[in-house]
Amino acid sequence: MIKNLCVIVACILFSTGLAFADSASMTQAINFGNVRLSNPQNSAIVVLESDGTYGTQTNIASNSGQSNGIMRYQAAGLSALFGYQVTARTSTTGSLACTTTATCSGCTVTFGNMVVSPTSQSVSLFNNNKNFNYGGRLTVPANCGYGTFSGSLTVSYSSNNGNVTGTLTATLVIEAQPVSVMSTQDLSFGTLLATATHDVVVNPNGTRQGSVYVINDASYPYSNGIIQITKQESGSRSVTVAVDSQTTISNGGTSLLVDLVTSPVASSITTLTSKDTYINVGGTLHVTQGAPAGEYNGTYRIEVTY
Repeated sequence: MIKNLCVIVACILFSTGLAFADSASMTQAINFGNVRLSNPQNSAIVVLESDGTYGTQTNIASNSGQSNGIMRYQAAGLSALFGYQVTARTSTTGSLACTTTATCSGCTVTFGNMVVSPTSQSVSLFNNNKNFNYGGRLTVPANCGYGTFSGSLTVSYSSNNGNVTGTLTATLVIEAQPVSVMSTQDLSFGTLLATATHDVVVNPNGTRQGSVYVINDASYPYSNGIIQITKQESGSRSVTVAVDSQTTISNGGTSLLVDLVTSPVASSITTLTSKDTYINVGGTLHVTQGAPAGEYNGTYRIEVTY
């Protein structure tokens, strides 16, 4: 009777061991490092390989301090008695949110294209801990600002012992530009008539010189352009500033010429001493008689070299 009882107890303990669940835990977060964008007004892509090296980047001036993510898969107890394969899935997507709200509030960086190495490993009773290395791709929206971004990603594994999920943290630091440039107000000539060839001038101070062909109505506003140059560092910085002297605005197949002028003269700005420097942009629009009705749009280039 005692012998039979011992056999029954042993079977119960053995069955419980088989029911133990595997687990996955993070031992190192994915760190996309410190990144400086070439042009903050355009979107950017940061790629990190599973070995911790950078892949092909888009709109990135410099990046450093990166590390791949590492997840440790652990097969629980007697569940690995006979050994089995663990396969990592790579379909995870997610996002990283700004945690320094004063400089990047509202901006979200998108994570995708997760990569993992190795993709599959064998576990056994005496070798039941395995590391999986992770990387992926981040897409930074245009005009995102700068600061620290972080988020949590769900990673998953499948094996003969079932499916397991874990949480992997990802971080990114977008560095402030020593000098950044943005347009804070568009140059607009308002609403005009094209019953004759004529010129319309918007001065850098925002006033307009027109003619009988200009519609003077508050419903049809006009404005000078404003360029903001921002210097993040406290000391002065030498720069060279250039703004196009001419551009065109177009509507379908019709283009009109615009002569541009700035105040102060862009080329006269050689040193930034204040955090923000503003350039006002005006222009002379040459309207051609019979130009088709519609909205005419165009761009001009501002280049700051430092």
